[in-house]
Amino acid sequence: GLAFFALSWRITWMGEQVADFSAFYRPGLRWVEAFRASGRFVWPLYYLLLLGSALALLRLPRPAAVPVLLAGALTLQVLDVNLGTGQQANEGGRWNSRPSEALRVAAQGRKHLVLYPPQSHDGSGRGCRAGPMDFHRWAYRAYRLGLTFNSGYVARLDDSRAQAYCLGLDADVRAGRLDPETVYLAIPQREHEFRAIPGTRCSLEEGLWMCVLDSALPAG
Repeated sequence: GLAFFALSWRITWMGEQVADFSAFYRPGLRWVEAFRASGRFVWPLYYLLLLGSALALLRLPRPAAVPVLLAGALTLQVLDVNLGTGQQANEGGRWNSRPSEALRVAAQGRKHLVLYPPQSHDGSGRGCRAGPMDFHRWAYRAYRLGLTFNSGYVARLDDSRAQAYCLGLDADVRAGRLDPETVYLAIPQREHEFRAIPGTRCSLEEGLWMCVLDSALPAG
């Protein structure tokens, strides 16, 4: 049953959807959505097969071959591990690249790094999704600089609180209420909103506009 549940509710063939099992999944979502993906429910079957294979090896006619077979299986597993250097990890740039000198300078004396709009959502699609998708590298750079960060991907998100934050941030920027202790990274479509605010300077930073409010910075 768990293995069947692990199948996607959206069945496709050659890129085209041919079946929709969402009605089957919907009644239990409130209890299982914390796992973020139904595919995780195949793990019990996987571990059962793994245990069965190990026990079968112990019953081989030639027990001396068991260590060799296990070593081969372990080697294949190690070769299959992706530690962040594969093609998928490099799409859009490495996530653990260091902050640029311009970002370091902008972060001096400030406490927050804010993507605008934010990209903060969960596995069920709740939250704010209008921001840049490569938020991982900006999160890492915020960590390196000791700044807080306003975007991320989580298992479950309080949608009402997330929407309140995103709409509030949007209202503040449109009204010119920028935080002098924040470095803003805006998508190109929203850069003009910062240009219209007196005391704000912006520069291009890897496809985003990095904007800070200088006029109200605290002394010292």
